[in-house]
Amino acid sequence: MLKGFRVLMVTSVNMAANPRCLKELKTLVSFGANVTVIKFDFNNWSVAYEKEIEAELNSVSWIKLTVGRERILPWITSTIISKLASTLSKIFPSNKKLLAYKLDKRSYLLNKRLQSLPPQFDIIIGHNPGVFWPVSQYADKHNIPYGIDIEDYHAGESGKSVDESSQILMKTTLANASYITAASPQILSRVVADVGEKNSTGVVNNVFELKMQPSYKENEITADSPHLKIVWFSQYVGLNRGLQDVFNAINRINHFPVQLTVIGNCTESIKHSLLSCLVTDKHRVEFVNPMPEKKLFELLSDNHIGLALEPGFSINNDIALSNKILSYILAGNAIIASDTEAQAYFISNNPGVGIVYQKGNSEQLAQLLEQLYSNQQELTEMRKAAYTLAASALNWEQEQHLFIKHVLLTIEHAA
Repeated sequence: MLKGFRVLMVTSVNMAANPRCLKELKTLVSFGANVTVIKFDFNNWSVAYEKEIEAELNSVSWIKLTVGRERILPWITSTIISKLASTLSKIFPSNKKLLAYKLDKRSYLLNKRLQSLPPQFDIIIGHNPGVFWPVSQYADKHNIPYGIDIEDYHAGESGKSVDESSQILMKTTLANASYITAASPQILSRVVADVGEKNSTGVVNNVFELKMQPSYKENEITADSPHLKIVWFSQYVGLNRGLQDVFNAINRINHFPVQLTVIGNCTESIKHSLLSCLVTDKHRVEFVNPMPEKKLFELLSDNHIGLALEPGFSINNDIALSNKILSYILAGNAIIASDTEAQAYFISNNPGVGIVYQKGNSEQLAQLLEQLYSNQQELTEMRKAAYTLAASALNWEQEQHLFIKHVLLTIEHAA
Protein backbone atom coordinates (compact mmCIF):
# COMPACT_ATOMS: atom_id res chain seq x y z
CA MET A 1 0.00 0.00 0.00
CA LEU A 2 2.93 2.35 0.72
CA LYS A 3 5.52 0.55 -1.39
CA GLY A 4 8.10 3.00 -2.68
CA PHE A 5 6.98 5.89 -0.50
CA ARG A 6 9.72 7.57 1.51
CA VAL A 7 8.82 8.46 5.08
CA LEU A 8 10.86 10.39 7.61
CA MET A 9 9.94 9.88 11.27
CA VAL A 10 11.35 12.24 13.89
CA THR A 11 11.24 11.82 17.66
CA SER A 12 12.99 13.61 20.51
CA VAL A 13 13.43 10.35 22.44
CA ASN A 14 14.14 6.77 21.33
CA MET A 15 11.89 3.92 20.28
CA ALA A 16 12.02 2.11 23.63
CA ALA A 17 10.71 5.21 25.40
CA ASN A 18 8.10 5.95 22.75
CA PRO A 19 5.98 2.82 22.12
CA ARG A 20 3.43 4.86 20.19
CA CYS A 21 6.03 5.98 17.67
CA LEU A 22 7.42 2.44 17.52
CA LYS A 23 4.01 0.97 16.61
CA GLU A 24 3.60 3.50 13.81
CA LEU A 25 7.10 2.72 12.56
CA LYS A 26 6.41 -1.02 12.45
CA THR A 27 3.17 -0.39 10.57
CA LEU A 28 4.86 1.81 7.97
CA VAL A 29 7.49 -0.87 7.37
CA SER A 30 4.87 -3.63 7.12
CA PHE A 31 2.95 -1.56 4.55
CA GLY A 32 6.06 -1.31 2.38
CA ALA A 33 7.31 2.21 3.11
CA ASN A 34 10.99 3.13 3.03
CA VAL A 35 11.48 4.70 6.44
CA THR A 36 14.22 6.86 7.89
CA VAL A 37 14.12 7.62 11.61
CA ILE A 38 15.85 10.43 13.48
CA LYS A 39 16.02 9.59 17.18
CA PHE A 40 18.22 9.91 20.23
CA ASP A 41 20.42 7.35 21.94
CA PHE A 42 20.37 7.22 25.74
CA ASN A 43 22.70 5.47 28.14
CA ASN A 44 19.96 4.18 30.47
CA TRP A 45 17.58 1.26 31.06
CA SER A 46 16.52 1.29 27.40
CA VAL A 47 19.87 0.39 25.80
CA ALA A 48 19.37 -3.37 25.41
CA TYR A 49 15.74 -3.02 24.32
CA GLU A 50 16.69 -0.33 21.79
CA LYS A 51 19.25 -2.65 20.24
CA GLU A 52 16.58 -5.35 19.92
CA ILE A 53 14.30 -2.89 18.13
CA GLU A 54 17.01 -1.82 15.70
CA ALA A 55 17.89 -5.44 14.94
CA GLU A 56 14.23 -6.34 14.32
CA LEU A 57 13.68 -3.33 12.04
CA ASN A 58 16.86 -3.75 10.04
CA SER A 59 15.36 -2.21 6.89
CA VAL A 60 14.99 1.16 8.63
CA SER A 61 17.63 3.84 8.12
CA TRP A 62 18.52 5.04 11.64
CA ILE A 63 19.93 8.51 12.26
CA LYS A 64 20.99 8.57 15.90
CA LEU A 65 21.73 11.71 17.90
CA THR A 66 23.19 12.03 21.39
CA VAL A 67 22.14 14.58 23.99
CA GLY A 68 24.11 13.33 26.98
CA ARG A 69 27.66 13.84 28.20
CA GLU A 70 28.93 11.01 26.00
CA ARG A 71 29.52 13.65 23.32
CA ILE A 72 30.43 16.65 25.38
CA LEU A 73 30.45 19.42 22.74
CA PRO A 74 26.88 18.93 21.39
CA TRP A 75 25.65 18.52 24.96
CA ILE A 76 27.26 21.77 26.13
CA THR A 77 26.23 23.66 23.00
CA SER A 78 22.58 22.61 23.17
CA THR A 79 22.46 23.39 26.90
CA ILE A 80 23.87 26.90 26.44
CA ILE A 81 21.57 27.62 23.50
CA SER A 82 18.54 26.42 25.47
CA LYS A 83 19.39 28.70 28.42
CA LEU A 84 20.03 31.65 26.09
CA ALA A 85 16.74 31.02 24.29
CA SER A 86 14.94 30.98 27.63
CA THR A 87 16.25 34.48 28.36
CA LEU A 88 15.65 35.90 24.89
CA SER A 89 12.12 34.47 24.68
CA LYS A 90 11.11 36.90 27.42
CA ILE A 91 11.93 39.70 24.99
CA PHE A 92 10.54 37.91 21.91
CA PRO A 93 7.72 35.74 23.34
CA SER A 94 6.31 34.69 19.95
CA ASN A 95 9.57 33.64 18.29
CA LYS A 96 9.08 29.98 17.34
CA LYS A 97 12.76 29.14 17.24
CA LEU A 98 13.44 30.58 20.69
CA LEU A 99 10.38 28.87 22.16
CA ALA A 100 11.45 25.54 20.69
CA TYR A 101 15.00 25.77 22.02
CA LYS A 102 13.74 27.01 25.39
CA LEU A 103 11.27 24.17 25.86
CA ASP A 104 13.54 21.35 24.67
CA LYS A 105 17.26 21.64 24.00
CA ARG A 106 17.00 18.62 21.70
CA SER A 107 15.17 20.88 19.23
CA TYR A 108 18.48 22.54 18.44
CA LEU A 109 20.19 19.21 17.72
CA LEU A 110 17.25 17.98 15.65
CA ASN A 111 17.11 21.18 13.63
CA LYS A 112 20.84 21.09 12.97
CA ARG A 113 20.64 17.49 11.72
CA LEU A 114 17.56 18.11 9.60
CA GLN A 115 19.17 21.06 7.85
CA SER A 116 21.90 18.73 6.59
CA LEU A 117 19.41 16.15 5.33
CA PRO A 118 18.46 16.10 1.61
CA PRO A 119 14.72 16.74 0.98
CA GLN A 120 14.06 13.23 -0.31
CA PHE A 121 10.84 12.33 1.51
CA ASP A 122 7.16 12.09 0.57
CA ILE A 123 5.94 12.74 4.12
CA ILE A 124 7.38 13.57 7.54
CA ILE A 125 5.84 12.31 10.79
CA GLY A 126 6.78 13.95 14.08
CA HIS A 127 6.41 12.75 17.68
CA ASN A 128 6.93 14.81 20.85
CA PRO A 129 6.98 18.62 21.22
CA GLY A 130 10.76 18.81 20.82
CA VAL A 131 10.27 18.03 17.11
CA PHE A 132 7.45 20.51 16.39
CA TRP A 133 9.59 23.42 15.22
CA PRO A 134 12.44 21.49 13.52
CA VAL A 135 9.99 19.33 11.57
CA SER A 136 7.74 22.22 10.54
CA GLN A 137 10.77 24.33 9.58
CA TYR A 138 12.26 21.59 7.40
CA ALA A 139 8.92 20.58 5.88
CA ASP A 140 7.87 24.13 5.01
CA LYS A 141 11.30 24.93 3.56
CA HIS A 142 11.17 21.93 1.21
CA ASN A 143 7.39 21.86 0.64
CA ILE A 144 7.00 18.37 2.16
CA PRO A 145 3.71 17.48 3.88
CA TYR A 146 4.00 16.58 7.53
CA GLY A 147 1.85 15.05 10.22
CA ILE A 148 2.16 15.39 13.98
CA ASP A 149 1.06 12.92 16.60
CA ILE A 150 -0.02 14.61 19.82
CA GLU A 151 0.21 11.90 22.44
CA ASP A 152 -0.40 14.38 25.26
CA TYR A 153 -1.71 17.93 25.56
CA HIS A 154 1.73 19.35 26.24
CA ALA A 155 0.53 22.90 26.89
CA GLY A 156 -1.41 21.54 29.86
CA GLU A 157 1.15 19.22 31.43
CA SER A 158 2.42 21.48 34.20
CA GLY A 159 -0.78 22.34 36.02
CA LYS A 160 -4.36 23.50 35.80
CA SER A 161 -3.50 26.48 33.60
CA VAL A 162 -2.17 26.43 30.05
CA ASP A 163 1.55 27.05 29.52
CA GLU A 164 1.47 29.94 27.04
CA SER A 165 4.91 29.27 25.58
CA SER A 166 4.03 25.66 24.79
CA GLN A 167 0.64 26.67 23.41
CA ILE A 168 2.12 29.35 21.13
CA LEU A 169 4.73 26.90 19.85
CA MET A 170 2.04 24.32 19.12
CA LYS A 171 -0.25 26.82 17.39
CA THR A 172 2.43 28.27 15.15
CA THR A 173 4.38 25.13 14.25
CA LEU A 174 1.33 22.95 13.64
CA ALA A 175 -0.42 25.60 11.55
CA ASN A 176 0.73 23.97 8.30
CA ALA A 177 0.53 20.34 9.43
CA SER A 178 -1.41 18.10 7.08
CA TYR A 179 -2.73 15.87 9.83
CA ILE A 180 -2.88 15.70 13.60
CA THR A 181 -3.58 12.57 15.63
CA ALA A 182 -4.10 12.39 19.39
CA ALA A 183 -4.28 9.67 22.04
CA SER A 184 -7.74 10.56 23.40
CA PRO A 185 -10.86 12.39 22.18
CA GLN A 186 -10.39 14.99 24.90
CA ILE A 187 -6.80 15.77 23.87
CA LEU A 188 -7.79 16.00 20.20
CA SER A 189 -10.58 18.44 21.08
CA ARG A 190 -8.19 20.72 22.97
CA VAL A 191 -5.57 20.65 20.21
CA VAL A 192 -8.07 21.36 17.43
CA ALA A 193 -9.43 24.26 19.47
CA ASP A 194 -5.87 25.66 19.62
CA VAL A 195 -4.61 25.04 16.09
CA GLY A 196 -7.76 24.55 14.00
CA GLU A 197 -8.96 21.69 11.82
CA LYS A 198 -6.54 20.02 9.40
CA ASN A 199 -7.06 18.00 6.23
CA SER A 200 -7.18 15.02 8.56
CA THR A 201 -7.52 14.72 12.34
CA GLY A 202 -8.42 11.78 14.51
CA VAL A 203 -7.89 9.70 17.62
CA VAL A 204 -5.41 6.84 17.47
CA ASN A 205 -5.55 4.86 20.70
CA ASN A 206 -2.39 3.64 22.44
CA VAL A 207 -3.35 0.01 21.95
CA PHE A 208 -0.93 -2.87 21.46
CA GLU A 209 -0.30 -5.70 19.03
CA LEU A 210 -2.26 -8.90 19.58
CA LYS A 211 0.95 -10.91 19.47
CA MET A 212 1.74 -9.23 22.79
CA GLN A 213 -1.41 -10.61 24.40
CA PRO A 214 -0.57 -13.37 26.89
CA SER A 215 -2.81 -16.38 27.42
CA TYR A 216 -5.69 -15.64 29.74
CA LYS A 217 -4.96 -16.76 33.30
CA GLU A 218 -7.73 -17.73 35.71
CA ASN A 219 -5.73 -16.56 38.77
CA GLU A 220 -8.19 -18.13 41.17
CA ILE A 221 -8.13 -16.91 44.76
CA THR A 222 -7.75 -19.97 46.99
CA ALA A 223 -6.56 -20.90 50.44
CA ASP A 224 -3.12 -21.56 48.96
CA SER A 225 -3.16 -18.32 46.97
CA PRO A 226 -5.31 -15.95 49.04
CA HIS A 227 -4.04 -12.57 47.86
CA LEU A 228 -6.04 -10.15 45.75
CA LYS A 229 -3.36 -9.21 43.22
CA ILE A 230 -3.37 -5.62 42.05
CA VAL A 231 -0.84 -3.85 39.84
CA TRP A 232 0.17 -0.34 38.74
CA PHE A 233 2.86 0.62 36.22
CA SER A 234 4.44 3.53 34.43
CA GLN A 235 7.90 4.36 33.07
CA TYR A 236 8.54 6.35 36.24
CA VAL A 237 7.06 6.04 39.72
CA GLY A 238 6.18 9.42 41.22
CA LEU A 239 4.32 10.91 44.14
CA ASN A 240 1.86 12.76 41.89
CA ARG A 241 0.38 9.68 40.21
CA GLY A 242 -2.29 8.79 42.78
CA LEU A 243 -0.40 5.88 44.32
CA GLN A 244 -1.07 7.17 47.82
CA ASP A 245 -4.75 6.32 47.17
CA VAL A 246 -4.06 2.59 46.96
CA PHE A 247 -1.68 2.52 49.92
CA ASN A 248 -4.27 4.32 52.03
CA ALA A 249 -6.98 2.01 50.68
CA ILE A 250 -5.26 -1.25 51.57
CA ASN A 251 -4.60 0.10 55.07
CA ARG A 252 -8.38 -0.10 55.49
CA ILE A 253 -8.59 -3.76 54.41
CA ASN A 254 -8.27 -6.29 57.22
CA HIS A 255 -10.12 -9.46 56.24
CA PHE A 256 -8.05 -10.53 53.21
CA PRO A 257 -4.46 -10.00 52.03
CA VAL A 258 -3.55 -7.78 49.09
CA GLN A 259 -0.48 -8.07 46.88
CA LEU A 260 0.39 -4.76 45.24
CA THR A 261 2.99 -4.68 42.45
CA VAL A 262 4.40 -1.29 41.41
CA ILE A 263 6.33 -1.34 38.13
CA GLY A 264 8.59 1.51 36.96
CA ASN A 265 11.79 3.41 37.56
CA CYS A 266 11.63 4.35 41.24
CA THR A 267 14.10 6.21 43.42
CA GLU A 268 14.78 5.00 46.94
CA SER A 269 13.30 8.19 48.39
CA ILE A 270 10.01 7.76 46.53
CA LYS A 271 9.87 4.10 47.45
CA HIS A 272 10.42 5.04 51.10
CA SER A 273 7.71 7.74 50.92
CA LEU A 274 5.16 5.30 49.51
CA LEU A 275 6.00 2.46 51.89
CA SER A 276 5.72 4.86 54.81
CA CYS A 277 2.02 5.19 53.94
CA LEU A 278 1.54 1.50 54.77
CA VAL A 279 0.64 0.89 58.42
CA THR A 280 -0.09 -2.84 58.29
CA ASP A 281 2.05 -5.89 57.59
CA LYS A 282 -0.91 -7.93 56.32
CA HIS A 283 -0.29 -6.94 52.71
CA ARG A 284 2.66 -7.38 50.34
CA VAL A 285 4.16 -4.62 48.19
CA GLU A 286 6.74 -5.29 45.49
CA PHE A 287 8.59 -2.72 43.38
CA VAL A 288 9.72 -3.95 39.95
CA ASN A 289 11.94 -2.23 37.38
CA PRO A 290 10.67 -1.49 33.84
CA MET A 291 10.88 -4.30 31.29
CA PRO A 292 10.19 -4.92 27.58
CA GLU A 293 6.53 -4.93 26.61
CA LYS A 294 6.16 -8.68 26.16
CA LYS A 295 7.46 -9.37 29.67
CA LEU A 296 5.34 -6.55 31.06
CA PHE A 297 2.11 -8.02 29.70
CA GLU A 298 3.01 -11.44 31.09
CA LEU A 299 3.54 -9.92 34.52
CA LEU A 300 0.31 -7.89 34.31
CA SER A 301 -1.62 -11.05 33.42
CA ASP A 302 -0.63 -12.60 36.76
CA ASN A 303 -2.77 -9.97 38.48
CA HIS A 304 -6.50 -9.57 38.99
CA ILE A 305 -6.85 -5.79 38.86
CA GLY A 306 -4.99 -3.03 37.04
CA LEU A 307 -4.97 0.36 38.74
CA ALA A 308 -5.24 3.67 36.88
CA LEU A 309 -5.01 6.16 39.74
CA GLU A 310 -4.35 9.47 37.96
CA PRO A 311 -5.16 12.38 40.32
CA GLY A 312 -5.89 14.94 37.58
CA PHE A 313 -3.06 17.18 38.80
CA SER A 314 -2.89 18.95 35.42
CA ILE A 315 -5.08 19.59 32.41
CA ASN A 316 -3.29 16.84 30.51
CA ASN A 317 -3.44 14.37 33.38
CA ASP A 318 -7.20 14.83 33.41
CA ILE A 319 -7.77 14.38 29.66
CA ALA A 320 -5.11 11.77 28.77
CA LEU A 321 -6.01 8.10 28.43
CA SER A 322 -2.92 6.43 29.81
CA ASN A 323 -1.15 3.48 28.23
CA LYS A 324 -1.75 1.52 31.40
CA ILE A 325 -5.52 1.17 30.88
CA LEU A 326 -5.05 -0.21 27.38
CA SER A 327 -2.29 -2.49 28.66
CA TYR A 328 -4.52 -3.84 31.42
CA ILE A 329 -7.26 -4.88 29.02
CA LEU A 330 -4.75 -6.70 26.82
CA ALA A 331 -3.50 -8.62 29.86
CA GLY A 332 -6.99 -9.46 31.11
CA ASN A 333 -7.07 -7.25 34.18
CA ALA A 334 -10.21 -5.74 35.62
CA ILE A 335 -9.70 -1.98 35.83
CA ILE A 336 -10.17 0.35 38.74
CA ALA A 337 -9.71 3.91 37.48
CA SER A 338 -9.90 7.34 39.07
CA ASP A 339 -12.58 9.61 37.65
CA THR A 340 -10.44 11.80 35.41
CA GLU A 341 -12.32 12.99 32.34
CA ALA A 342 -10.62 10.62 29.89
CA GLN A 343 -10.69 7.56 32.15
CA ALA A 344 -14.32 8.01 33.16
CA TYR A 345 -15.21 8.42 29.46
CA PHE A 346 -13.38 5.20 28.57
CA ILE A 347 -15.02 3.11 31.31
CA SER A 348 -18.44 4.54 30.45
CA ASN A 349 -18.00 3.70 26.75
CA ASN A 350 -16.67 0.22 27.44
CA PRO A 351 -19.06 -1.14 30.06
CA GLY A 352 -18.12 -4.23 31.99
CA VAL A 353 -14.32 -3.85 31.95
CA GLY A 354 -13.88 -1.78 35.08
CA ILE A 355 -15.10 0.59 37.75
CA VAL A 356 -14.45 4.28 38.43
CA TYR A 357 -13.78 5.75 41.86
CA GLN A 358 -13.54 9.36 42.98
CA LYS A 359 -9.89 10.39 42.80
CA GLY A 360 -8.39 10.86 46.23
CA ASN A 361 -11.16 8.84 47.90
CA SER A 362 -9.19 5.95 49.39
CA GLU A 363 -12.21 4.78 51.38
CA GLN A 364 -14.22 4.26 48.19
CA LEU A 365 -11.24 2.55 46.55
CA ALA A 366 -11.00 0.16 49.49
CA GLN A 367 -14.71 -0.61 49.18
CA LEU A 368 -14.29 -1.45 45.48
CA LEU A 369 -11.37 -3.77 46.21
CA GLU A 370 -13.45 -5.46 48.91
CA GLN A 371 -16.40 -5.72 46.52
CA LEU A 372 -14.39 -7.49 43.85
CA TYR A 373 -12.71 -9.79 46.34
CA SER A 374 -16.07 -10.74 47.85
CA ASN A 375 -17.70 -11.27 44.45
CA GLN A 376 -15.14 -13.19 42.46
CA GLN A 377 -17.65 -13.94 39.72
CA GLU A 378 -17.94 -10.20 39.05
CA LEU A 379 -14.15 -9.92 39.11
CA THR A 380 -13.78 -12.78 36.61
CA GLU A 381 -16.44 -11.34 34.31
CA MET A 382 -14.66 -7.98 34.26
CA ARG A 383 -11.32 -9.59 33.51
CA LYS A 384 -12.76 -11.65 30.66
CA ALA A 385 -14.65 -8.65 29.25
CA ALA A 386 -11.42 -6.62 29.21
CA TYR A 387 -9.44 -9.45 27.61
CA THR A 388 -12.12 -9.96 24.93
CA LEU A 389 -12.35 -6.23 24.18
CA ALA A 390 -8.62 -6.11 23.50
CA ALA A 391 -8.70 -9.25 21.36
CA SER A 392 -11.68 -8.14 19.27
CA ALA A 393 -11.39 -4.37 18.90
CA LEU A 394 -8.85 -2.42 20.95
CA ASN A 395 -5.64 -3.75 19.45
CA TRP A 396 -3.06 -2.30 17.07
CA GLU A 397 -4.04 -4.65 14.24
CA GLN A 398 -7.33 -2.74 14.12
CA GLU A 399 -6.10 0.71 15.17
CA GLN A 400 -3.21 0.87 12.69
CA HIS A 401 -5.67 1.39 9.85
CA LEU A 402 -6.74 4.71 11.39
CA PHE A 403 -3.11 5.82 11.42
CA ILE A 404 -2.48 4.66 7.84
CA LYS A 405 -5.62 6.49 6.70
CA HIS A 406 -4.10 9.82 7.80
CA VAL A 407 -0.80 9.04 6.05
CA LEU A 408 -2.50 8.08 2.79
CA LEU A 409 -4.82 11.10 2.83
CA THR A 410 -1.82 13.35 3.33
CA ILE A 411 0.14 11.79 0.47
CA GLU A 412 -2.88 11.82 -1.86
CA HIS A 413 -3.62 15.46 -1.02
CA ALA A 414 -0.04 16.46 -1.73
CA ALA A 415 0.08 14.62 -5.08
